[in-house]
Amino acid sequence: MKISSKETLNNFIYVFLAQAFSLLLSLILSFIIPKLLNIQEFGYWQYFLLLSSYVGFFHFGLIDGIYLRYGGENFSNRNNQLLGSQLKILILLEFLVAFGFGIYIVSNTIEISKKYIIISVTVYLVVSNISNFFGAIFQSFNKLKTFSFLAILDKIIFIVSLLILIYLKNVDYRYYILIYLISRILSLFFYFYYGREIIFAKKINIRSALIEFKKNISVGIMLMTSNIAGLLILGFGRFIIEQKWGIISFGKLSLSITITSFFLLFISQISIVLFPMLLKKDKSQQISFFIITESFLDILFNGVFLFFPIIYLIINYWLPFYNDSLTFFVILFPLCLFEGKMQVLFGTYMKILRKEKLLLFFNSMTLIAAILLALLGSYLNKIEFVVASITTTVIMRSVITGIYLSRLHKIPFAIKNTVNITLALIFCILNLTLNPLFCFSLYLILYVFYLYMMKDNLKKIVVFVKKL
Repeated sequence: MKISSKETLNNFIYVFLAQAFSLLLSLILSFIIPKLLNIQEFGYWQYFLLLSSYVGFFHFGLIDGIYLRYGGENFSNRNNQLLGSQLKILILLEFLVAFGFGIYIVSNTIEISKKYIIISVTVYLVVSNISNFFGAIFQSFNKLKTFSFLAILDKIIFIVSLLILIYLKNVDYRYYILIYLISRILSLFFYFYYGREIIFAKKINIRSALIEFKKNISVGIMLMTSNIAGLLILGFGRFIIEQKWGIISFGKLSLSITITSFFLLFISQISIVLFPMLLKKDKSQQISFFIITESFLDILFNGVFLFFPIIYLIINYWLPFYNDSLTFFVILFPLCLFEGKMQVLFGTYMKILRKEKLLLFFNSMTLIAAILLALLGSYLNKIEFVVASITTTVIMRSVITGIYLSRLHKIPFAIKNTVNITLALIFCILNLTLNPLFCFSLYLILYVFYLYMMKDNLKKIVVFVKKL
């Protein structure tokens, strides 16, 4: 069934509306919570969020398999009995994993703060993966209105709970984790409601359920492992910093990553709409869309560097105890461009082309480089080196994947990569050596010249958008 331009536009609207709430939440997480909590408490909060980002490993590829196998299909074609059997298997798996973590917590001596965090992550693991199961189904079958509504609801519940804590001036990170869990649990009930036909579908025999499970796992395990490897490229250096330099340095670095992620959040969700839409396009249309979208992202994210003076002023006057984060932030800011392109464009196209094994290879090789560089930075006792290794390896992964896709589509890639890396280096060098406000003027001149050089691409983007 062909997806119309009107339906595509509506899907974009629903997703952008959901992400408007995500931006509001990200704004609170980035600038309000570090103001309320001391650096150590904020560090523990960020440590919980970091560990929570890896719970997707424990669905073992089941959710990714469903997403890949059914992506782009019509919702009316779904097999509730088959999907219901996968849900039951998933629930069993998650409780077994949670039980395993419970045994680990009881049988090991763990710092009390980290024990609370690990228990919380265990609860989050069960709730999140079951919610993501339904989320994958709604995305795969192009029910983005439902998916976006549930995403908005989840954010509203958390924001309201957070505002209550802010009003009460609560400064204990454990309560922030608690309301985070409560909001996810409450939103899970709404997922149950909208997915009730799957939950209460008639049972099928165990053999059929296991055959379907095997198919999903065999397809999804590569993508799931690749995603975890991709997260570790960003996360391994943070684990090293927490172990080597303590929770306070970890908290300062995490603030920089959180703010950087703030710029990525809104635009990265375009991939939710792109995947089912592009599956319906022929090869020539996919190539045209790739070229236009890459040009758009280059122009957009190279312009994001102009926002640095605003961040500089906010941290200086609103969060003065995090001044050390400014150096980290300068080094990490190029992630906006390179990680943004990876999330929105390159990762999406690798899924469409069913290149999960190759994506896993790219991520694994980059992860090895990230681990070696982070360990070297720890050995040299240079925290800035560890931070720089995060950015360097993210750029490596983006460039390698981009080169592969460009060659596959027979698109020139050398000049655009050189320009992007050069602009990122200029931004970092300027802001690490000169006054940020003066750097803004210099980079603005450079960016205007860049836009002039990209004028033909801008015209093509405008023409493309008008045709939608």
